[in-house]
Amino acid sequence: MIIFILILMVLLSLILTVVSRDMFNNIINPISIYSIWWTINSIISSLGLFGLFKPDVDVYMMVLLSIIAFSVGCIIIVSKRDKTGNLKKIDIKSNDIKGNVNYRNVIVINLAAILFMIPYTLEAIEIFINHGAAILRAVSLSEDGLTGSLLNLVIIQWLVLGIFTATMITATIQLTLSKGKKILFFLALVVILVYTFTFGGRWIIYRFIVMLVLSSLFLKSFKKYDIKILKRRKVTLLLSIVGIVSMLVITSQRSLPGLSIAGNLVTYFTGSFTMLDILTNLESYPDIGGGYLFGFASIGGLIAPLLTTFSVITGIEILRPDEIVLGVTGQDYVIGTNTIYNAFATSLYTFGRDFGILGVIIIPFIFGIVCSLVFIYVKRKQSLRAYQLYIFFLYLIISSTMQWDLIHPWPWFTMFFLWVFTKKEKYKKIS
Repeated sequence: MIIFILILMVLLSLILTVVSRDMFNNIINPISIYSIWWTINSIISSLGLFGLFKPDVDVYMMVLLSIIAFSVGCIIIVSKRDKTGNLKKIDIKSNDIKGNVNYRNVIVINLAAILFMIPYTLEAIEIFINHGAAILRAVSLSEDGLTGSLLNLVIIQWLVLGIFTATMITATIQLTLSKGKKILFFLALVVILVYTFTFGGRWIIYRFIVMLVLSSLFLKSFKKYDIKILKRRKVTLLLSIVGIVSMLVITSQRSLPGLSIAGNLVTYFTGSFTMLDILTNLESYPDIGGGYLFGFASIGGLIAPLLTTFSVITGIEILRPDEIVLGVTGQDYVIGTNTIYNAFATSLYTFGRDFGILGVIIIPFIFGIVCSLVFIYVKRKQSLRAYQLYIFFLYLIISSTMQWDLIHPWPWFTMFFLWVFTKKEKYKKIS
């Protein structure tokens, strides 16, 4: 049955890619990325590589439903908004992007964030040298550990991470366009290294690589300029190489016993499917926040600051959606032969916590609608702000096979700083 569903998933992905290419006038679009990426990860997870337990058929049924729901949401909006075919006539090229980077805001805000991080980064480097990445990871994420207080940890994981992510997106897009000042690329390199060595994590490196690839592939004109960009922007290669090497080094430092680097990477990126299978088969959730969340998990990052502020002012303790979900996913689970895993259970687990099996259909459908609206916004306005937002949403699609990022506050801060980091542009109206 699983093989049949996977074959159906492959065929559906191919059909959707062909259909969406004509609708979006670009093969790199939300439908093709969502369907292909989920299908690839589903196939890998079904193989049971490196001793991972194979997920049950229910997991792949949920994936298939989410692909269909997401695609339908996209198609409805694009077809409805483009009955005249005007959008298909609009090609996005590097010289069409309106607006510029606000370097003053980028530099000032990043310097403030980096200065805030420096004391913790220096201490983290010492821990890393003496004890390794695994110990650093445990210490840095504890409330009274590396940062000394929950408040400092929240500032870093909400605000600072949002600033750093917005900086990375801005830098990758300027690299793609063969534009930008050296200070921007230097800052991007610094923030990646600072956050990586402070928390001993790989996610921010992975995030940068994905955003660079997505930004590069999306622009049709990139094919004409890719050789020139590599010659004129050697920093592109530098940042990519530093990112990949750093990720491999950290992976080797935090390796699961008995697994090679390849085994660790497969477990890290596809273990979420086995995790989803385990969690959806639990008879009951832990005491911390059982039951449905009715959409609050999916937009958890947006309401988290409000709930936290309310708790501080009133003294009434209210669990945030991310805390409720993390109360389950944050525990250790055995997902393979001597393999312990936590944190990632794909975005489908978050959707399920909102509305059960209906959430696997409802939330991807809405997400597809939003992604299409952002795409239309890019095509009509052709602005730097719109383009940055679109690349970020494409990244959210890629990361959804591991987790639902929007349950956390940092993506919402990222979208805010993407706006702050660009100058107000004069929009080019498309009739």
